[in-house]
Amino acid sequence: MATGNVSNVEIVEKCENRDYSSDFFHVLNPMRVGRKFCDFSLNVDGEVIHVHKLVLAIASPYFAAIFEDDMKEKTKTFLKLNDADLIAVKALVKYIYSGMIILTKDNVEQLLRTSDLFQIEWVKQQCIRFLKQSLSSTNCFRIRKFAGMR
Repeated sequence: MATGNVSNVEIVEKCENRDYSSDFFHVLNPMRVGRKFCDFSLNVDGEVIHVHKLVLAIASPYFAAIFEDDMKEKTKTFLKLNDADLIAVKALVKYIYSGMIILTKDNVEQLLRTSDLFQIEWVKQQCIRFLKQSLSSTNCFRIRKFAGMR
């Protein structure tokens, strides 16, 4: 039986916290609501929504491009969204911080427009799926007109 120096063997163990992303969301959204460490705000119809630049940049190529351009000046702390729907922007910000979006017949078209603007592809696809599933003889012409406007 050979005896060797075991101390030269490196022990490596990869540990993954499967609850980490969920825990992260559970802390991040209350931080936004409590305005902790918020460094940016969105102004929609005179209402101010406080957010974190980094979070928006991760979730949205639209915001990532805006913040990348802004890095030259480093002075922009808010963005006025003139043609955006307040309810849709609030719902998308909530999605960005929680991973959940609630679609209804009353909000889906504005969410589709706004998710398209913000380039949040997953939400956009969910809106399209929702509209396809809710297509009926009573709304088909309105949805066709809406689809043509996009």
